[in-house]
Amino acid sequence: TSMKGCTDMLWHMPKALAPFMETELKRMIGILVISLLAFASSASAADRMQVVASFSILGDMVQQVTGELADVTTIVGPDADAHLYQPNAADAKAVAKADIIFVNGMGFETWSDTLIRNAGGNATVVVATTGIAPLRVAGEIDPHAWNALTNGVIYVENIAAAMAEADQKNASSYRANAAAYITKLMALHANAGDRFASLPYGRNGPRRLWISGVLLRFEFSSPSGYRHRS
Repeated sequence: TSMKGCTDMLWHMPKALAPFMETELKRMIGILVISLLAFASSASAADRMQVVASFSILGDMVQQVTGELADVTTIVGPDADAHLYQPNAADAKAVAKADIIFVNGMGFETWSDTLIRNAGGNATVVVATTGIAPLRVAGEIDPHAWNALTNGVIYVENIAAAMAEADQKNASSYRANAAAYITKLMALHANAGDRFASLPYGRNGPRRLWISGVLLRFEFSSPSGYRHRS
């Protein structure tokens, strides 16, 4: 029935029924509009890239680059140990339907290769630390490369390049998001440099001693005029 037909019905029906029919007509139109919006939303969701990140910090970097253009699933949450994590069925399902998977590499995720192989799927696997010179501690590679903000820039560049390649219609958005995020990282890096520079000199010559745990091992790992203990 056309809108004109509905209007004619309201005009010719008994006046007592007209308010009721008018209310029903508005309700039906409202339901139609909601249905159309829901359909458009589901279609938009289906178009988004399905992305998996191996752990929470990497997942945050990926989310900064993708924004609303992708659904990002993180395997290891912020309160879990990524070194000792044991994947579950939900993780395998996420990997199986993923378009692209980001891992840290450098031996950080001892479980990721097995998970990806057993889950199946056709996802592209991207090692986010590609291009980063590993830091060796006691002869072993320290995989926590993101703790140097300058390395974080390389992570973000790798993520943006991979997303732009996989989803070319949104490539410019990924690159713009990455550029904005890199600006923030470099500002933090400069601020950290200023704070380190304010540390007093030691008694044994023009050098400063700074002590940190693993979280700061990469950042300013060999700054001029510093000795480092962790």
